[in-house]
Amino acid sequence: MYYEVWELFDETCTQFLALSRLSEFVDTLEEPLRLPAPNYCKLITLDIAIYEGDVVHCLDILDALTQNYLGTTRDVTGELGDLKKGPERSRRRLATSTMMRRREEYCARIIQTAWRQCVLDGRERRRSRADAEAKAATLQSQVVTFAPVPSSEPAVGAAAPLDSISEMSSAGSSTELDQTERRDEQQPRQQPPTSYSTTV
Repeated sequence: MYYEVWELFDETCTQFLALSRLSEFVDTLEEPLRLPAPNYCKLITLDIAIYEGDVVHCLDILDALTQNYLGTTRDVTGELGDLKKGPERSRRRLATSTMMRRREEYCARIIQTAWRQCVLDGRERRRSRADAEAKAATLQSQVVTFAPVPSSEPAVGAAAPLDSISEMSSAGSSTELDQTERRDEQQPRQQPPTSYSTTV
């Protein structure tokens, strides 16, 4: 019965079946080997060998289905030696299994999710840093805009520099001298008394 159904899926007698059609194949089988759909999780637990090109061999599927029906494991399959007899296997390199493939897909999903979250966190940190720098630049420009313009004249009550003090003192003394000279010029000059000599 098993090989009669197999001929419907492997018309060219390659002994291999595409992994994508495995679920349909085991659902088409008759009892007691049949695994009704949906059977994705059940095929994963059977840990069927997968060869390069994502194909599975007919004997590996039959072995896994028989163990599933009898409730045995691969460690105690000595009684199932007759099931290994069949067409000689084509030379294909073993790649993985349904269980390992599921683990790889699960791990890949976790890694992709973590990497995506890491990228989003990095973008958020860069955005926050850019916003902080822009805010700091804005505050700095506002401080520069509203800063008092330094005046060339000294403030009232502020201590004048020494040079300014010396200039002020020299200017004041020269002004006093000019006023004194101007006042002396305005006053009439007094003639000294002249002495007349009388001759007798």
